Amino acid sequence: MKNITPNKNNTFCFYPFYAMVFKLYDKNDLKAVAPCCMMHDTYNPETNQYNSILSKEELNGMTPHQIFHHPKFEELRENLSNNIRDSRCLTCWNLEDKNIMSHRLYTRWQFSEEFETDLKEIDISLSNKCNLACRMCNTGSSHQIWEDVDKLKKNNKMSLFDRASNNSIKSHNLPQNVKNNHLIKWIYDNTDKIKVFKASGGEPLYDNNILNLLRKFIKEGNSKNTELVLHSNAMLIDDNVIDLMNHFKSQRHSFSIDGVDSTYDYIRHKANFETLEKNIKNWFVKSTNIYTVNINFVLSALNIGNVVDFLEWTTLMFHNKVRCNVFISEVRPHKRGIDIINLPKTYLEKIREDVISFRNEFEKFRTKEFDYMHSERYFHYEIDKLLSLIDLSIEKNEMNLKNLYTEITLLDETRKQTYRDFLNESLIDILDDYGRKYNSNYN
Repeated sequence: MKNITPNKNNTFCFYPFYAMVFKLYDKNDLKAVAPCCMMHDTYNPETNQYNSILSKEELNGMTPHQIFHHPKFEELRENLSNNIRDSRCLTCWNLEDKNIMSHRLYTRWQFSEEFETDLKEIDISLSNKCNLACRMCNTGSSHQIWEDVDKLKKNNKMSLFDRASNNSIKSHNLPQNVKNNHLIKWIYDNTDKIKVFKASGGEPLYDNNILNLLRKFIKEGNSKNTELVLHSNAMLIDDNVIDLMNHFKSQRHSFSIDGVDSTYDYIRHKANFETLEKNIKNWFVKSTNIYTVNINFVLSALNIGNVVDFLEWTTLMFHNKVRCNVFISEVRPHKRGIDIINLPKTYLEKIREDVISFRNEFEKFRTKEFDYMHSERYFHYEIDKLLSLIDLSIEKNEMNLKNLYTEITLLDETRKQTYRDFLNESLIDILDDYGRKYNSNYN
C-alpha cells in the first residue's frame, strides 16, 4: 500500500489512513468528521448536510480512536484503495473532472514508520476568535464579522447583502464550551499520540485554547515528536510565538495571504502588508525548525487583477530560501458577488495573458539557474490551477456585475471604506462604470 501514489488514474488518498478533522459543531457536539477539511466543502444532497464520515448521532460520545476505526471510516479507506470514487470525497472529484489538481493528489506518507492505518494527525478549529475581518470570511471563522452583520441589519441591508454574496456571511459551526468538549479533552490528555497537530480558526494564534494546547505539548515533552501545522494569517507571529513553535519537531504552516500592498490591506481588513512582511522575515531568521511553508491565496474578483504582483512577491520572498507551496483556492460559496465568474471576459482574458507571460519567464529563470526539483528549497506554485480557474470563469461567465458591485459596496459602507482607495485601476473602472449606470437607473 505504501507504494501507491495518488494520481488521476486512481482514487487513492493517504489522509484517511492517518488523519481526522474536527471543525464542525452543533453547540458543543461534533456534527461532522472527515479525514481532511476538503470533504466538508461539499454537501450530501440526501441530507443537505456537510459531507461527513459519520452523522452527528453516530458521533455522540465517541473518542477520536473509536471514530477513526469505525466501519464507515474503514469503508472509505477500502473504496479509495480499490479505485472506487467515494461520494463523500466529491470536492476532489469535482476538481479533477475539471482537470484541476485536487487536494488528494498532493498527499503523501510523511512519517518515518512503515505505512500503517493509525491515527497520527488531528486537525481542529476551536473558535471563531480572530484578529482580522477578511472580505471573503464569515462569522464562523471570525467573530469580528459580527460587526458587519450588525451594521448591515441596522441599515436594513442584510437581505440585500445575503442575495449578492450567496448567503456567505453567517455561519455557526464551532463549539460553545471548549472546556466541556470531550474530544478536545482527549487531545489535551493524549499529546503523545499526535504526530501532526494542525489548528485553524478563526486565527489559532489569537485563541488561548490553542496556545494552551501547544504549551501542554511542550510541558509533557511531546512537542519534540510532533509536527506543528497552523493555518494562520501570520499577523501575530512575534518573538514569543516563535519561541513556542521552536519547541516542536518541525513547522509546516499555511499562511493565508491574498494579495500584496493595498489589495492585501483591503481584503484582510484590520491587517497591514508591511507588518506581514516584517513578521515573516523575523520568523525566517529566528525559527530553528521550519520544514516548509504553504501560502494559501483565495482567488476572488478583488485580487485576480493583482495576481501577478502576488506571484512575483512570493517568488522574491520564498524562492530558493525555504520549501514553499503556493496553493490557489476558490472563493466560497460559488457564484457569490466577488466570484471571478462575475468579471467581464475581456478583463479575465487580459489577466490570463499576464499569468502565462509570468509563468514562461519564471520557468525559464529557475530551470536555467536551479536544480529546483531536487532541492530542499523546492518552490511549487499552482499556476496551472490558477489558469484553469480563469478558463472556467471565461467559459461559464455570468458577469453579474450587480452582485459584484453590491457585495463590495455594502461592506465598504459598513467599514467606512471605498474600493477606489485599494483596488487596481481596471477593476475600479469596471465598478465605477456599473455604479454610474446603477445609480442613474435607480434615481
